[in-house]
Amino acid sequence: ANMSHEIRSPLNAVIGFSSLLQNQLERTDLKEYVNSIKTSGQTLHNLINNILDLSKIEAGKLQINNEYIDLKTLICEAEQIFSFKTIEKQINLFHSFSDDFPNSLEFDELRIRQILNNLIGNAIKFTDSGFIKIELNHKYINATLADITFSIEDSGIGIPPKYFEIIFNNFQQQEDLDTRKYEGTGLGLAITKKLVELMNGKISVKSLVNKGSTFTINFKNIKVSKQNASEVFSRVLNVSNIKFEPSKVLVIDNDQLTLTLFQQFFKDTDIKILTACDSINGINIAKKEKPDAIVLDILMPEIDAFETHELIINNTETKHIPVISMMALSTYQKLSKETRIKLSNSRISKPFILEDIYIELMKYLPYKRIESIELVNENSNVLIVKDEDLHFIPDIISQLLNTASPLWDKLKTRPSMSVAEELANTLLKIGEKYKSNIIISLSNEINLNVSNFDLEKLMISIKKYPDLLLQYKELLKK
Repeated sequence: ANMSHEIRSPLNAVIGFSSLLQNQLERTDLKEYVNSIKTSGQTLHNLINNILDLSKIEAGKLQINNEYIDLKTLICEAEQIFSFKTIEKQINLFHSFSDDFPNSLEFDELRIRQILNNLIGNAIKFTDSGFIKIELNHKYINATLADITFSIEDSGIGIPPKYFEIIFNNFQQQEDLDTRKYEGTGLGLAITKKLVELMNGKISVKSLVNKGSTFTINFKNIKVSKQNASEVFSRVLNVSNIKFEPSKVLVIDNDQLTLTLFQQFFKDTDIKILTACDSINGINIAKKEKPDAIVLDILMPEIDAFETHELIINNTETKHIPVISMMALSTYQKLSKETRIKLSNSRISKPFILEDIYIELMKYLPYKRIESIELVNENSNVLIVKDEDLHFIPDIISQLLNTASPLWDKLKTRPSMSVAEELANTLLKIGEKYKSNIIISLSNEINLNVSNFDLEKLMISIKKYPDLLLQYKELLKK
């Protein structure tokens, strides 16, 4: 855990500060350089996660934390995440669930998501046309237990039989692959196999060269509940629409870069960020300042976070203050369910993004959602129009309809990274011409998600365009 913390802390700074810097730069070439830094940081973060997971599995230290989940919902969410890429490659991604498939099964949700993402991602990578099918089947043993089988079938390039075992080895891939086209670390299937076996399951593969492959996973004696699993909370949020009321938040972390990031994230808001680099100082500040919320890093020297949390909630001066835990996903996964509940019901993962911080703070701090045409300060991402600029609105609407809307129509029928990038560049030209912060912001958001190949966020960004156009039309009416 300490090694994980030491690796992730500087990486968190690389990703966080590159995000801040990217939003402040105006020169396109400099933005591209910073975006390369951020993208490389995120790639390195994923690789580090895989390596750390692998090392923990092989050391027997990775814990499985089961809870009741809706497996069908997880699969539908995975389809949504990968849908942009499958549409771009003209691959048909669909699912098939057996009749009366249980709504609530006891699994480790984080690990099931990891398995699904690895297998679906692999299927898309090695399939250039045709289909990918996700199938779920079950067989009841009794009222509370069932055998669960799910398979992922594709019509891709297939795998020669001699590689059926090799592909599950660490850092190994099929030798005759074009590595420039099918690049990878050779860890995805290795980790998937180990995770399945940790969960007492078995994974197998059947394949024909140039016909396709089917990966099948079998789990025996899985607990079934008649109650529906809790809905998964969507972590998608447009922070520009959230305005916090004046509040104080104390951040306790021994990493100075993390403290600086929090201060920079909220410097133009009504949230005052207090910082402490050790637990003792943090507790003293909490007693003196009475913050509205505390963000506490789990891995702290001297007094650990568990003891710090106890000292906060057992002190009459601070027991009312909500505590939000901040930790790497790997640290969270090692905690028992009882410890998670005892420590805190709120969590921010490292490396963190601003949306995740907002989501947790919104649980405890007063805020309001900003109306789309409300006049606010010019650093925000909502629509700002000064009186002297009102006469530009018809021109803005005209240019959006004539140049941006046709591109958006194309993306509705056939999503494409190149068209999405063209839409972003078109919006940027309009935004810069009329000095519209909201148009420029959407352009930057789309471009960033294209560069990161973040399909899920890109789809969300693109769907904001009709709302942007509607805001200008509504403002014109008023």
